[in-house]
This record gives sequence, C-alpha cells and structure tokens, in this order.
Amino acid sequence: EVLSTVEELNQNKVEVLKQKAYLAFEQNQLDLAESYVAKVLQNNPGDLDFVLFRAKILIEKKDYIRAVSLLDMYERRQVHSLEYFVLRAKLQLYWSKNTNAALETVERTLQLYPDSFEILMLAASIASMTDAPVAGKYADELASILLQKDPNNKEALMYQIDGFVYNQNFEEAYKSCKKLIALDPENPEIIFQYVNICLKVNKEAEAYNYASKMYKKYPNEETILQAYVYAYSKTGKRDDVLKFINSLLPNTTNAKIKSDLYYRRSFLQKMEENQLADLRSSLIENPRNSDSLFRLYEVYFDRKDYRKAQYYLKQVVAINPNDTTIKKLNETLTKLIK
Repeated sequence: EVLSTVEELNQNKVEVLKQKAYLAFEQNQLDLAESYVAKVLQNNPGDLDFVLFRAKILIEKKDYIRAVSLLDMYERRQVHSLEYFVLRAKLQLYWSKNTNAALETVERTLQLYPDSFEILMLAASIASMTDAPVAGKYADELASILLQKDPNNKEALMYQIDGFVYNQNFEEAYKSCKKLIALDPENPEIIFQYVNICLKVNKEAEAYNYASKMYKKYPNEETILQAYVYAYSKTGKRDDVLKFINSLLPNTTNAKIKSDLYYRRSFLQKMEENQLADLRSSLIENPRNSDSLFRLYEVYFDRKDYRKAQYYLKQVVAINPNDTTIKKLNETLTKLIK
C-alpha cells in the first residue's frame, strides 16, 4: 500500500509537470516548457508523446540538431503518428531546406490524415513557396480549405493571397487582403502585401493613404518604409518622388533599405543607362536583392542579350531555389541561348 501511494504521488507530480509544460508552450515560454518536459522525461524516458513534444519545442526554438536526434529516436521505436510527420516535414522544410523531401512527407501524410489542419497548413506553405500544387491543389485552394475550418487564420489568408497572385486573380487577392489587414493592421509584411495588391487593382489612393499613415507612425520600420516608397513612386509626381528618394539616400545606413531605394529610383529614370546604374548601385548595397537582379534580367532580355540576362536570372534562381516560375523562365532562356 505504501508503494502504491508513492507511485500515485509520482504520477500526480508528472501530470502536474505535463500541464505546466503545455501551458508554458501555449504562452510561448519555450525555455520554461522545455524544462518541464525534461523533468517529465527524467521520470519516464519512454514517454514517446513527450519525446515528440520536446522535439516540437526545439523546432520552435530553431534548435534543429537536437530536434532531429529526438525524431530519429522516436522513429527507431517504429511508431508513426500525425505529430511525428508534421515535425519531420518542418525539419525538412526549415532546417534541411529540402523542399522535395518535405513535399513527399506532406503528400504521404495527407493520404493518411486528409483533414489535419497542421498538414494542410504545411501543404499550403509549400505550395505558396514553390508556386506549384501540393497533392493536386494550389496555395489558394489549400488555404480555402483551412479558412473553412478557421475563417480568421492569418497564415492561411497569406497563403490564399499568394495563390491568387500567382494565378493573377488580383480582385480575389484584394478581398482576402482587406480581411487580413483588418485582422492585423500594423504588421509590416501584411502592409507591404496590402499596398502591392491595392496597386494591382488600380486602387492607388488606398495604397498610398494607408502606406503614408503607417510610415508616419513607424518611420524607421524597414518594410513599412519600402511600402511607402513603393506606393509614393506609383502615385506621386516623378520629380517629387525623385526628390524624396534622393533626400533619403545620403542618410540611410541600412544596406537593404538603400538597395531598395536605388531599385525604386531606377524606374523613375528616363534613360536606360541611368536605370542600369541605379540597379548596379542597388546590388552593391545588397547583392541578394532579387528584385534588382530580376529587373536586370528583364532589361537585358529586352535587349536580346540573352547570356547577360541569364547571368542575372541564375542569381535569382539561387536566391529563390523553390520558385518554379523563375526556374521555368531560366529553362526557356537556356533554350533561346542554344
């Protein structure tokens, strides 16, 4: 009876630790959550659910090396679960950068768990990243399934917009973007997307007014500044926009912002040589500015200088290795050169 009582006390202690671990994770206190999980596993190293939970926490912390060793340990027990497949796909996608392996894992898991929200979200993420279907569905189609389950899911809305943009369905992208900006009105990435979509559907005043309001509120936020300069360059008078960009350039120490300013200024230049000079200046500040690289590809492609065009396009491919659209452009260019 005494032994039974001790076992019950230990079990109760472990259950309390588990609840504390779950609560800490929900509150994004990842170090605290991991400390509770470690104590649970000290009591019971064979608790496979908590082996997976520890791997999940480590992935959130971007501690991928320790996470993969835990998943390997779990796999050796020849136990497979939905959570295992989700975590394995995340490691393949975010750590190994092996999109094909992640795609294979996700598609196989969707056959076993077609209604899993997490797997559908990963599928939408990959479809958005690659501009290609996953399990026969594009990003907007996968996101629509997710939004039926959770209509206000911001991540799903982002993927839906990406899918609409890829299919050039800008009116639908605008509707989704309006909903997204209402849910998260001051998120810099969402602001930039909103401005971009507004400009696509010829709502220049809406794009400029929102970008201007956010720029006044957050003048030092990189992405918001980029959104404002983009909106202003599309709506303002050329000389006024040039004057504004020229006033920013000497005082800007952030290389990425400076690179983007040169890129935007290139579109305002009347002479092609000045356009090229700005694009080269943009790349001096940030050699990985894929917008400037792609613009140089377009310039040289229009000149029918296909080898130089491919020189820049290949760099875009290297920066965005999962973008199937860019890969197809490169394949087409290779055929032209041959």
